[in-house]
Amino acid sequence: MPAVFRMKVGKDGHSLKVTIPQEIAEALELAAGDAVLMEVTDHKLVVRKSPTSMSLA
Repeated sequence: MPAVFRMKVGKDGHSLKVTIPQEIAEALELAAGDAVLMEVTDHKLVVRKSPTSMSLA
C-alpha cells in the first residue's frame, strides 16, 4: 500500500506551497535545490523528480 500523507497548503507571497515530508524526500532521493516535474491530470497532482539533464525555465 502506498504511503499517504495529509498536508496543508500554505501561502508564500502570491504562490501556494506544500512541504514534502522527509520520508517521501528520502524515497525519491530528493534534496534541497533539486528540480521536480509537476503534472495535473484528472484533478490529480503528480510530482516526480526531474532528470538531471533538464534545466529549469
